Amino acid sequence: MKTKVLILAAMSFAMVGFAQKDEIKTAEKALKGGDSMAAKTALEAAAGSISGADEKLQAQYYFVRGKAYADLAKKGDASAFQEAATSFQKVIEVEEKSGKAKYGVETKQHMAALTADLVNAAVKDNGEEKYKEAAEKLYTSFKISPQDTSYLYYAASSAVKGGHYDQALGYYEELKDVGYDGSGTVFKATNIESGEVEEMDKIQRDLMVKSGTYKDPIDEKTPSKNLRSLRTLH
Repeated sequence: MKTKVLILAAMSFAMVGFAQKDEIKTAEKALKGGDSMAAKTALEAAAGSISGADEKLQAQYYFVRGKAYADLAKKGDASAFQEAATSFQKVIEVEEKSGKAKYGVETKQHMAALTADLVNAAVKDNGEEKYKEAAEKLYTSFKISPQDTSYLYYAASSAVKGGHYDQALGYYEELKDVGYDGSGTVFKATNIESGEVEEMDKIQRDLMVKSGTYKDPIDEKTPSKNLRSLRTLH
């Protein structure tokens, strides 16, 4: 009797695994066809049991989920940004735990693209005086790239502009905790075709110089800023 129970349990586990794989494949197919909403629906069907799956399948699930939500965010669903970020971070977490990094490089590329989309959306929100929304997007950018503390600084600035002082206070306290003083480095290079000096991130700048389309790379130190005391804002 005990043997039969074990066999049935194993069969049930295998069936759940097959179902999860089918849902992920369905989501991947939907994404290739440009239907991120259908991909989301397929992934939701596997969500309840994914925590019990092996780490390889979990990494695949969260990778596809991240791509689906990133696409939804790009198409205008602002609430999808956080879900995409969480999913991509989960891929990194699962693969670090397992010691296998099948999706690691692609995941980091998608996270960089997601950050760029978040910042662009935040700029748009600021232009439309949607300061709370802008602040939240910039904060999510910081959580994706915690080394880029300037995102947190600008999140606080947007919150202040909108009069959301409690939100801003939380960001400023976090800035204090990470030792932010506003100093940093700006990476520049001269566009050979236009002759103009342009700012970009270090990796992009170095690649452009190597490609021969830019020259004269400059690493320019920026001075520190004194963080504004929020007591004066009330």
